[in-house]
Amino acid sequence: VWYDAEHVFKTLLARLARPDRVLVSAGESLLRARREADAAYRRLDEADGVNGARRNLLVYVPVARGRTPEEQQVDPFEAFARCGAVFGDHEGERLASLAQQALPDHAAEIARLFREGRPTLELLDALPPEARFPLVRQALGTDAPVETVVAALSWPDTGERLAQVPAALGELARIAERELGLPARATDSWPALRDRIAQYLLVSELAFDLPSGLPDSLATVAHAGEIHRQRVLECCDRLRESDAGRDAYVELARRVERDLRLPGALGPAPQLGSRDTFSWQERQRLSMVVERVKAGDLAAARALLAEGERSVWRREAERDALWRAAQHGLAFLELAREVEGRALPQKVRGLVEAYVAADGVWRLDRAQRRYEHAAALCAQDDEIEPVIQVCRERYRAVAERIQGQFQDAVKAEGWPPEGVRRQTQTFDRYVDPELKERRKTAYFLVDSLRYEMGRDLVDALQDLGAMAIEAATSVLPTTTPCGMAALLPGADGALTLVEQRGDLVPAVGGTPLPGVNERKALLAERFGDRFFDTTLGDVLSWSQQRLGSRIGTADFVVVRTQDIDAFGEGFSSYQARKIMSEVIGDLRQAAMRLASLGFQTLVFASDHGHVFVPEALAGEVVSPPAGEWIAKKRRSLLGRAQASAPGVLVLRAHDMGIVGGADDFAVASGFKTFQAGTEYFHEGLSLQECVLPVVVVRAHKPQATAGGEQVTISYRRDRFTSSMVGLKVLLTAMFADSLRVRVEAFDGTGPKARALGQAGDCDARDPATGEIVLRSGEETQVPLVIDPDFAGRQVEVRAIDPRTGAMLHRLTLKNARLD
Repeated sequence: VWYDAEHVFKTLLARLARPDRVLVSAGESLLRARREADAAYRRLDEADGVNGARRNLLVYVPVARGRTPEEQQVDPFEAFARCGAVFGDHEGERLASLAQQALPDHAAEIARLFREGRPTLELLDALPPEARFPLVRQALGTDAPVETVVAALSWPDTGERLAQVPAALGELARIAERELGLPARATDSWPALRDRIAQYLLVSELAFDLPSGLPDSLATVAHAGEIHRQRVLECCDRLRESDAGRDAYVELARRVERDLRLPGALGPAPQLGSRDTFSWQERQRLSMVVERVKAGDLAAARALLAEGERSVWRREAERDALWRAAQHGLAFLELAREVEGRALPQKVRGLVEAYVAADGVWRLDRAQRRYEHAAALCAQDDEIEPVIQVCRERYRAVAERIQGQFQDAVKAEGWPPEGVRRQTQTFDRYVDPELKERRKTAYFLVDSLRYEMGRDLVDALQDLGAMAIEAATSVLPTTTPCGMAALLPGADGALTLVEQRGDLVPAVGGTPLPGVNERKALLAERFGDRFFDTTLGDVLSWSQQRLGSRIGTADFVVVRTQDIDAFGEGFSSYQARKIMSEVIGDLRQAAMRLASLGFQTLVFASDHGHVFVPEALAGEVVSPPAGEWIAKKRRSLLGRAQASAPGVLVLRAHDMGIVGGADDFAVASGFKTFQAGTEYFHEGLSLQECVLPVVVVRAHKPQATAGGEQVTISYRRDRFTSSMVGLKVLLTAMFADSLRVRVEAFDGTGPKARALGQAGDCDARDPATGEIVLRSGEETQVPLVIDPDFAGRQVEVRAIDPRTGAMLHRLTLKNARLD
C-alpha cells in the first residue's frame, strides 16, 4: 500500500503497470478501489492459470496513513497494509528525502527547491545524478552520504573493505567533510577516522538537542553547524535502528563519553533535551524522575518517563528494568492519590463493595504488588530505591486509613456483612450444581489468593471461555485450616471451632478438619471415585497423557496449591516479591491443560488473602492482652480476654461469625502483629485478608494452533555476564498472527531441571500471566532474569508452550558472571 499524501507520485503510476502486478488506484474513488483491491487479493493465491493469480498487488492511496490506532481503524486499506508492506508512511519515504538519497550531489539545490516551492518528480528527475565517490561505492556498496556513514560505522569489517579498494578511505573522509561538515585532516587510518566521525556526530547531536547548546567546556570540540543538522540527526537515528548499528553506537558512545569526561562537562544537574545521546543523560533523566517523585511532582515525573521511552540505552535489559520499576511505582502513586481523595462508605458492606468494584480500592493492592515485583526484578535497584521507598510509605498511609475505617465499622456492626456472598457458600453455590449436572469440574483451592490477584486471574483466563468473578467474605480467623474448611460442601451454617489437642480446629457438621488429609477424606467419602485430588505442581509437571491417565474417569478434580503462602512465609522477602505473581500464570497453564481434557467448569477459590509489607516498622509489634488464649496466631487470638491492650481490638467471637471454642476474638489493629519480623501475614482482620475472589470459568476446549509455528531464541553471545539477559525471540508462523510462550531458564536439560529464571517486564509480557506474546515475523526483545545466586556452569533457556508444556526452542548460555 503506497500512501502519497502530497500526490507527488501520481504521474508515476502508469509506468508501474506490469503483467505480474495488479495496480489499484484510489485517486478517483476510495470505495471502488477497495472493491478492486478485495477482488485482486482474493485471487492472489488461486491456482496457476486463474486470471489474476500469483500476482503482486499494489494499492495507491493519495492520502496520509493514519497515525493512531483509531485513525487506522477507519482506513479502508489498513488491512492490506497489515498483510503486506507499506510505503510512504515514514519521513524517509517522502519525495524530499528520497531525492536527497538518490541525488546526494545535489543536496543543497534540492533543499533550496523544497524550501522555496514544491518541485515535481519530473523536475527532480531532470537533475543529473553523478557518482562522485565510485571507490566508496565499490567498497561499501553505496556512496549516498547517510547510508555510507551508517554502514561504515556499523559493519565490523569496514576496515577490511576499505583496505581492499585503494583510496576508498580518502573518499570516505571527503564524504564526511562535504556532507557532514567534519573538519578536514590528513588521511587517517580507518580506526582513527571512525573515532573522529563518531565523536563529531554524537557531539553534534548533543549540541542540537541541549536547550542551551554545548557547555563551555565542550564548545571547542568539533561539531556540525545548522546547515548539516538534518544529515547528522539522520545518521544518529539510523545507527540506532538496526542491531548492528546499535551495538556499534553503544560502543562508540561509551568511548566518546569517557574520552570527553562528559559527566563532569555536563555537570551534576544537566539540562536535558529529547534525545539521550549518551548513557550519562539516560541516567540523569532517571535520576530526575526519582527526584520529582520524591518531591511529589508526579506530572513532571510522568513527562520525564515519557521522554525516556525511546532511549537507546533502555535497550539494555538492566537499564530497562529500572525504568519499568519506576513506571510501576509512579502508576501506584497516581492511583494512591486518586484513592486517597475518595470518600469511603461508613458501613461494612459499603466498604466491601467499594473495595471490589470494577474501579475499586483493590487496584491499590495490585499496583503495590506490581511495583514490588518490578523492583525485585532489577539486578541493582539503588537508583530507583527512593521511588520504592516513597511507594511503600504511601501504601501504608493510604491502606491504613482505609484499614482503620474498616476495623471501626466491623467493631460496630460485626462480621460478615449481610448481602455479600459468604466464603462458606462457595462449594454449594458454584461447585455442587455443576456436579449434579454431571459437568466435569475442577475446583482450584489457592492458598492466600487475595482479591486483586483474582482480578488478574480473570484477565489471564479471558481466552478460555465465559467467566465471572464474585467477592466472598471470609470466615474468621483467616487461617488456612479455617479457610479451607469453609470451602467444603455443607460448610455454610455448619462450620464451628472445636478444641483438639490444646488448639482450636475447624469442624464441618461436627467432623474435625485440622488438615488437608481430613479434608480430602471428607470429599472422598462424599464423591467416591468421581473425586480426584492433586496439586498444581503435579498438573504442571505431568505430561498431558499421564495427567489424563491419572484423572481417569473422575469428573471432579480438586487442585491444591500453597505456592503464594509458601513464598510469603519463606525466608526471603526478595524471592517472594519476585516469584509470588508467577502463580497466576501457573494457574492459567493448569486451567488450559484441564480444559483440554474436557473439564467444562473451573472454580478458583481462596482460603484467605494476605498483607505484604516488605519493611516492618518500629511500633508495629503489639503485646497481646491478658487472657486465656487457646489459639495464638501472628495477627489474632482466640479464647477469653481478661483486659484490653493498646493496639488490639477485643471483639466478641459470636459477633465475628465464630461459632464454638472461644468467647473472644482479639486482633491486632491496623497492620500490626503480635510477632516481630513479619512482613507477610494473614490471620487478621482487613479487606486484604478477608475479602476473597471466587472465579468461575465455563471453559471451551482450547483451540490447537494452526501448525507451522517456529520459535527461535537468540542472544548476541554464547555466554551471559549479568543476572539480566536481553534475549531476542522470533516467531515464524504460516497461519497464526501471534503465539503465547513462557520464557524461562533452567539449570539443566532434562524435565527435572530446576527453574532459575523467568521473563522480566517488557512490552510483550502479559503482566497477569508472565507469558510473552509473540507477533509473527517480529523480533521481540525479552529480558530474562536469572537467579543471582546461581553458580552453575550454564543455563538452558526455553520457550515453552503454556497450553501443553511442550518446548518450542532452547538456547544454552554459559555462565560468565564470575569470569
